[in-house]
Amino acid sequence: MSALGSWVKKEVEYLKNSIPLVTTGFILFVLVSSGLLIAILLRILNYHGTIIAFAAVIVELIAITLCYLIFRKHLKPKEGEEEEKPITKKKRIS
Repeated sequence: MSALGSWVKKEVEYLKNSIPLVTTGFILFVLVSSGLLIAILLRILNYHGTIIAFAAVIVELIAITLCYLIFRKHLKPKEGEEEEKPITKKKRIS
């Protein structure tokens, strides 16, 4: 029974640590699907197809920019980590 209790405690701790990542993932999902949501909303409101396409493209460009700003912190190398340098083979001089 003790093993089950420690396993549950470990999993709950893992879930608590994952909340920021899950929140970020949800925000990215909403941003990525925002153009489609705007297009569907405008179609329901009986707007013309050109207006729907223009609005959806503008919203998607804004969403892509926001996604880039969110991902930018994940793309930078962390401090203290060195980038791997390619291993070069020395040519033998005969």
